Amino acid sequence: MMTSLKTWCLLSLSVVLLLSITPTVTKVVQLMSDCKGFLLDERIPEIPGILVDGKIQDQNRYKIICQTFNDKKRFVTLYDITNMIPVFSAYKYKGENKKKIKHSWMMEPQLEEPEDDENMQDCISDNYNYQAKNRDYENEADYDRGHLFPRSFAYSEEDKHSTFTLTNIVPQAKNFNQVSWVKMEKCLGCILLRFCKNSNNLPEGYVVTGAQPGTGKLKERVNIPSVLWSAFCCYNNGRNRWIANSFWGNNVQASPDNDIHTSPLQDPIGNQKYEFFPGSQCPVDKTADQTIRQITHNCPCPPWCVMMTSLKMWCLLSLCVLLSIAPTLSEVLQSMTQCKGFLLGEKSPEVPDILEKGEIKHKHRYRAICQTYHGVRKFVTLYDTKNKIPVLSAQGQKGEDLTMFGRLSHSVSTDRLFSILQLEDSKSDKNMKDCNIHAVYNNQASDSDYKDVIKYNKGHLFPSSYASADNDKISMFTLTNSVPQVVSFNSGSWAKMETCVNCVLEQHCSDNNNAFPEAYLLTGAQPGTEKLNNRVIIPSVLWSAFCCYNQTNRKWLASAFWANNVEDKSPDVYVATRTLQQLYDKLSTGNKTFSAFPGGQNCPLKETVAQFYPQMNQNCHCQPPHQVP
Repeated sequence: MMTSLKTWCLLSLSVVLLLSITPTVTKVVQLMSDCKGFLLDERIPEIPGILVDGKIQDQNRYKIICQTFNDKKRFVTLYDITNMIPVFSAYKYKGENKKKIKHSWMMEPQLEEPEDDENMQDCISDNYNYQAKNRDYENEADYDRGHLFPRSFAYSEEDKHSTFTLTNIVPQAKNFNQVSWVKMEKCLGCILLRFCKNSNNLPEGYVVTGAQPGTGKLKERVNIPSVLWSAFCCYNNGRNRWIANSFWGNNVQASPDNDIHTSPLQDPIGNQKYEFFPGSQCPVDKTADQTIRQITHNCPCPPWCVMMTSLKMWCLLSLCVLLSIAPTLSEVLQSMTQCKGFLLGEKSPEVPDILEKGEIKHKHRYRAICQTYHGVRKFVTLYDTKNKIPVLSAQGQKGEDLTMFGRLSHSVSTDRLFSILQLEDSKSDKNMKDCNIHAVYNNQASDSDYKDVIKYNKGHLFPSSYASADNDKISMFTLTNSVPQVVSFNSGSWAKMETCVNCVLEQHCSDNNNAFPEAYLLTGAQPGTEKLNNRVIIPSVLWSAFCCYNQTNRKWLASAFWANNVEDKSPDVYVATRTLQQLYDKLSTGNKTFSAFPGGQNCPLKETVAQFYPQMNQNCHCQPPHQVP
């Protein structure tokens, strides 16, 4: 992370002796190939007008620094001795080290005297001709010392110390550094740690971070960059694919919400086009989130869809919206399978007289909603616009690219409720929107329907407790995912069932990396005869089913649950654990069969997960073994 400008350069207590070492650790070198280990496949970035076909265009101005601390190479920097800022620093990410260190600011002695020590040294002079000095940054109100290689990405304590050389620093606008850029670094650090794994399943990624010179100067010496950028590429062993993208932002004293732009590697940054990892397997036409979907569920990243992309990407998105091709925004669809990723085998459930063989029977009444919050798909719902309650909501994931389900994580407090405007007007915005508390919607429940109601909660079908990230949790608070549910039932036996299922998913449907190889959940409601506010049907029964893959035993697991929407008679009431076949028998009508997972031929129909309950923690609130049918 970037540091404040108030830190003074400390006087070194001892001078490091010049050691006779091999040329591979020489600090100022002639070729990038003389400083190995920090570029992906040792391929040299292409920087227009500066570094072309692996060759520096002006060797008198641009110097390659093999950044060395305590006789060990740490990273590589291309430095501009005219502007006195780095062009870029490149480094190999190997994992995180959260330990804080006391640091002193350092400089590169060989930029001043080629025969000087090869190790970076503490700043002890104000007479540097070819690099920034500490006094350039002192008493500066508007700019921080901005790291290109941030200490937060360094693997060891010595690596952290090595980032505090002024040859790795640029003047960075304070609020851009301390707000927007820090958020980007946290997002990128999380992606590198959790999604960048080599063949040994260890964190590994390559990052190049740089700056575009501006027109202003600090203390009439040091160029103030107009743009900062960072690009990464890494291999994901779990998904057997490469992921990459770039981030950049204008280095200005803007608002705290100054945008960080994200884009595929091939897109220009500012007014320049780079090749960060030429000749590699890094995808250049996709961002990391497009390669491994929903990275933001696990990392504190801004919503990817609202971050700036290239004109080419915006045109493509607009075309897809116009043509309704593979919708990636929340919208009312013609079928549930158009909302990809949430149904086992991409096959719709079978619901007699409502949803049969993938076709919605009465499309004017029942609507498929691809539920989306901040441009990211969260789950899919089949909604009954007449009864103003969902028929069912479905969530599923396969592999590391979909990680909605969470570890019994923290709750989120929100007073927000969302509606789907497209249920009212097909031309409206496709994302869920905050409910107008004064509005009465024609085709869905309104906030006023639940106002001053004591007996019933807004009962989630897909519960917020199953989601891991705050945005996922908040997205559950759409009224198209809610039904009137008796208060004691909702907070009592039904809540215990949800907690138990989440425990099963965590303990028996996840792998050693806490990722879910494959898991699917379906929850629905059977309409009753009474109405809330004379508008919203009160369900008579709620039901839920899941099917997931147990990687340890290499088998599929499944269970089903249902209960009447009535008061719990006592705190000791539990929702019974049933088989899928028992649920199918209950919800089938005449010769029409209900099926939660018609695409899941491997889901066991006559087994449950109750066998695991005796080993479960009591906080999982699973049904006591003696009560299991």
